[in-house]
Amino acid sequence: MTYFSKFPLVAYTVNSGTSYSLVADILRRISVSPETKANYSLYEEYTIKEDETPEIVSFKFYKDPQYHWIILLINDIVDPRFGWPLSEKQLYNYASSKYGAALSDIRYYTISATDKTIVNPTQMYNLIVIDPGQSTGQDGADVYPYADAYPHTNLDFEQEENEKRRNIRILRPMFLPAFLAEYEAALNG
Repeated sequence: MTYFSKFPLVAYTVNSGTSYSLVADILRRISVSPETKANYSLYEEYTIKEDETPEIVSFKFYKDPQYHWIILLINDIVDPRFGWPLSEKQLYNYASSKYGAALSDIRYYTISATDKTIVNPTQMYNLIVIDPGQSTGQDGADVYPYADAYPHTNLDFEQEENEKRRNIRILRPMFLPAFLAEYEAALNG
């Protein structure tokens, strides 16, 4: 079953109102209920590998690439272009177009001993740590010398964000028929 195949049809007016065509109601939206999302026994954790697409993952688990939309739906991925991890090449191209010459600019630092994130990279000394609970410096923030800080560039940041998208949940194949039946009933209900 493809994503739109079970959507109800609506009359769409064409030719300045003189005729109509029946088309899938693409404005209809279904989401997975919070109760179903909280039921971890329905899912297994999966880490997306480099160059895997939703269709490839669907084939791995369901022996059919057309169920890729179920993986996207369960993981709240509305835009697979940016909700799914990019390949290294895609990520580099995306980051290059987003940052241009600032791709290698330092975005933030981490303190190597504590792995805390620090901001204000324009100050090469007296860097401010985001941890106001244990303050020793200005404005109630910890202050560490620059020598302890590890820089993260804009590209590093985008790579870290991309990696966060690699861990997803997959509906266990044994629950696929029931999921499809409930999905169709919800669409037409």
